[in-house]
Amino acid sequence: MILSVGESRPKKFKIGAEILMAVEGTDHSHSFISWRDESLGIRKVAEARGGGGRIVINEQFRQENHIVRVFQYEICPISLRELEIWIWGHLRPYGYKYNLGIGIMRLKSLFRCKSVNPFKDGDFSMVCVELTARAIALSMGIQLPYSIEDFGLKEMHELNLDMYRSKRCDLASEELLNAINRL
Repeated sequence: MILSVGESRPKKFKIGAEILMAVEGTDHSHSFISWRDESLGIRKVAEARGGGGRIVINEQFRQENHIVRVFQYEICPISLRELEIWIWGHLRPYGYKYNLGIGIMRLKSLFRCKSVNPFKDGDFSMVCVELTARAIALSMGIQLPYSIEDFGLKEMHELNLDMYRSKRCDLASEELLNAINRL
């Protein structure tokens, strides 16, 4: 079974997404996970976004988002089932303060000050990178390199790249991305 971990940005202009990309220095403002539910014959997408955590069908997600990159992790069906159960049990309100804390961390780093996210709140809220990083850790049986609540989009991207470089996942081809982004 394939667990897809994607990076995206909205199709329509959204000020919050633009600010995130500027602060993080990335070409995407969001991360998500996706998998095929064989019993229903659909692809599901799990994400944490402004309205909170949710699981939607792929077509709905693609209507709103341009997919920039997809990392494909091979996992066993049992791990995928356990991951989906974990996701349903951990859908939380969106962590707006979390993102503000990442911004403060980035600002402090300009002055070479080491910092942690001042707005850590454990399991009370969640943002997209928390959901995707935890999903990778759970399904691949790995420890994250440091506190998940200090993860921003850059760290999430680096985690995926490290997994790709160590051949623990694949990167979707440009042809596949083009097909995904066509509606």
